[in-house]
Amino acid sequence: TTAELVFFAILAALGGISSPLISQATQPLKSIFPGIPVGQFAAGAHVIWLILARSLTRSHGGGTVVGSLKGLVELLFGSWHGWPVVFISVAQGAIIDLCFFFGGKMKGLPVVIFAGGFSAVVSSLLFQMWFSGFATIDLWPLIILFSFTSGMLLGGYMGWLFAAIIDDAKLLSFPPSELFSS
Repeated sequence: TTAELVFFAILAALGGISSPLISQATQPLKSIFPGIPVGQFAAGAHVIWLILARSLTRSHGGGTVVGSLKGLVELLFGSWHGWPVVFISVAQGAIIDLCFFFGGKMKGLPVVIFAGGFSAVVSSLLFQMWFSGFATIDLWPLIILFSFTSGMLLGGYMGWLFAAIIDDAKLLSFPPSELFSS
């Protein structure tokens, strides 16, 4: 619906503007803890917008649409990652959509938490491969652990909480998501 498309555009704008800021906020941690992939602690914050899109609408592909737009907004707002950020944002959204699709009959928090964690891991590994090749492969176990945990907490759980608040307050006019039905 038109309302969903407007909602998607708002989420994409929020995500595209906040992602470079989130990345910059982790830079001081990298100098305090050299050699440890501490930036992955914020990986979940990059996917919360996509989780909200998919959680609050019935739109199959909503995560991918918001991911595509988020990547373009991030690119236009000067992400130092350049064009790869668009591809990686699309991948984040596609992973979330796949998790919701295959989670099908299993509704609620487990699907959202797994989608957040898995999306954060995939995007973190894509970044590593794109920008470092396989030079950081020895750090991949930590990258996977940190990004999955962050994705579950910041992307999945926080996304679930925000979506539940928005759903309970009836702030959106499109049909309610089946995610919150019992």
